[in-house]
Amino acid sequence: MVNVVIDYVQHSPMTVLDPSQHWLLDGLPDDPVSICASARTLVLSPEDAVAVGVPKDRLKEQNIRPVRDLVAILARRWPERLERPRPPEARVVGASRHAATLACSLLREHGYAARVRCGFRTVTSRETPRTHWTAEWWSPYDERWMRMDPDPASTGSHPDAGEAPTDFVTAGEAWQLYRTRSPGRPDFASGADSAHVSARISAGVVRDLAALCKAEMLPTDTWGRMAMPQHAFMSAAYLHLIDVVASLCVRDEPAGLVRLFASNDLAVPPHMIESRADEGAV
Repeated sequence: MVNVVIDYVQHSPMTVLDPSQHWLLDGLPDDPVSICASARTLVLSPEDAVAVGVPKDRLKEQNIRPVRDLVAILARRWPERLERPRPPEARVVGASRHAATLACSLLREHGYAARVRCGFRTVTSRETPRTHWTAEWWSPYDERWMRMDPDPASTGSHPDAGEAPTDFVTAGEAWQLYRTRSPGRPDFASGADSAHVSARISAGVVRDLAALCKAEMLPTDTWGRMAMPQHAFMSAAYLHLIDVVASLCVRDEPAGLVRLFASNDLAVPPHMIESRADEGAV
């Protein structure tokens, strides 16, 4: 059953909307698959933004953390309900994190237990995996988390419910693959400096931990131990800590996740949780 240690039905500071924005949700579908599909239509990838001639100063929208500020931009650019088709220039500029966090917010608004996951995607075992974010909701019928990819760059307009992106692994899974060099799976160390790769994947593990603890941060956000200049040269103790975090994330053990997330090395500073639009990464 869904855990009671972390209440994924209730909003986090990142996913909550202002009361004045609730009218924008009128007309949105009720089922989680359609909700996630709707979130996809609200986000324009940075590459597509440049291609359609969106002003370059709007690229800073990638640095907005709270959903309420993303929705404020959507309402300002196109003052219509979110279910209405909108032109590309009326969408918010961002990547998979924005799409996943918007989907999570809309799912919670409809009473679903929902959460964001940070991980990596790759097409082939020879390709360098890239950071990616997805959304999950709890299905009482299936008694498991169902994963869907609301990323605007994804292929297909309406994936099947619970159909996980086939090339996606959570950051914890990626870390375990990196540490074990599992044959036949994506090589997370291929063609790259090992220290750089370990820093990149371990940062993803910490961001996934934060997301599981309802702190849905930006892909560029750093804090705690991973914000230190020497992060790329991790001590044996820190490697062990990431091993533990990755294992808990993969096993989805909420009590352990909450306990670790409270530590100085891993906790998100309050000022980052409270920041609003355009403040970006620190």
